[in-house]
Amino acid sequence: HYGVVGSQFIKDSSLIITYSVDGTMRLWNFEGKQLRIIEPHDYSAQLYFTNYDKNLFIITSYDDTLRLRDTSNKILQVFPQSSMGIFSPDGNYITTSADDSSLNFWKYSGIDTLPFQKTSILKMDGISLSPPEFSPDQNYFLTSSSDSALRLWNINDVINPQPATRNPKPVSTIKHPA
Repeated sequence: HYGVVGSQFIKDSSLIITYSVDGTMRLWNFEGKQLRIIEPHDYSAQLYFTNYDKNLFIITSYDDTLRLRDTSNKILQVFPQSSMGIFSPDGNYITTSADDSSLNFWKYSGIDTLPFQKTSILKMDGISLSPPEFSPDQNYFLTSSSDSALRLWNINDVINPQPATRNPKPVSTIKHPA
């Protein structure tokens, strides 16, 4: 486990996961005991995001797939054609960035089947959106984009769009000068 590049808390902040340049992750307790080595699904795995409450984490890689795993290293779900995945603060949603520059929203439905079901897609023609940053109250999220704009969105407008407004509009947009 050389070249550690990051770490995060998982499992209600009682465990730590570290990840390194060699693509491996290791699960540790607070006493410094290594509990498990987690091998990546390919050797170019790069980013890991955790969900404290459900003991889940996402591995993203250069093969444009995300894999949802639990702390036993079981792969629970694969998200194809996705380059980034972020949990909402409550862990009930995952947002993935797709190859077509859209954001896909997935709602937690339970571990018995596929844990997350796609609920909506946010896409802006010709504009790549970054993964969102959720507000602490989870009512809003921010995206930055390839057109140098920062957009604030109401999450309910995106997750539950009204039929008359298939494409939700941001609450506000801040445009950076070129």
